[in-house]
Amino acid sequence: MNCRFHRPRERGFTLLAAGACLVTMIGMLGLAVDVGRMYIVRNEIQAYTDAASLAGALELDGTSAGITRAQAAAAAATNRWNMGTEPFSGTQTDFSTTASGPWEGSPNPVTGVRFVRVRATATLPLYFISAVSASRSSTINATAVAGQELRTSFSEGTLPFSPFPHDPADPNFGFTVGQRYTLRWGANPKVGPNTCDMATCRVAGSSACPRFHAWWTCTRTGCRCRSA
Repeated sequence: MNCRFHRPRERGFTLLAAGACLVTMIGMLGLAVDVGRMYIVRNEIQAYTDAASLAGALELDGTSAGITRAQAAAAAATNRWNMGTEPFSGTQTDFSTTASGPWEGSPNPVTGVRFVRVRATATLPLYFISAVSASRSSTINATAVAGQELRTSFSEGTLPFSPFPHDPADPNFGFTVGQRYTLRWGANPKVGPNTCDMATCRVAGSSACPRFHAWWTCTRTGCRCRSA
């Protein structure tokens, strides 16, 4: 009597298992490569918007010319994405009087505009995730807001820069909005001759310094006139 044992049909199992593992491996590779690239590009875009918004905020001075300079400064940011090889395009620059908006691309009036918002977008192609997903690319966005904060108190003092007011009664202390000034190194803030004030120097300059308005200065002994 001959007995035969029939083994179950297992042909092709290795191929099916290898195929399933291959799909899983491609998915894991996609997570490692494509998602990693997403994080890198996200950081690159954020660095760009941070730099652009800061550059724009430095140009704001409450005038239309300041808005134009801020737009140009933001657009001139040199940061790139995709490992520093791709320039940004379609960047949006908006302005507001507060850090929370509302935002306008061309504010009118420009009085009180102190904040800049820069938004940038990049489309990143996907190489491995697309093998197991319908997504062929990923759109990555970043936003940054920078502004000029008004300070009404200076508990730590204003040294080393301490500009003297040209007109203490004027809300802007005699300074002109939009005009750039060079701040000198401040006087030693001690009670006595080391501290000068406008009235003292005005008296000193009225008789001894004909060109007082442009050439007076403070010294350790008080006000002193300088020659051209």
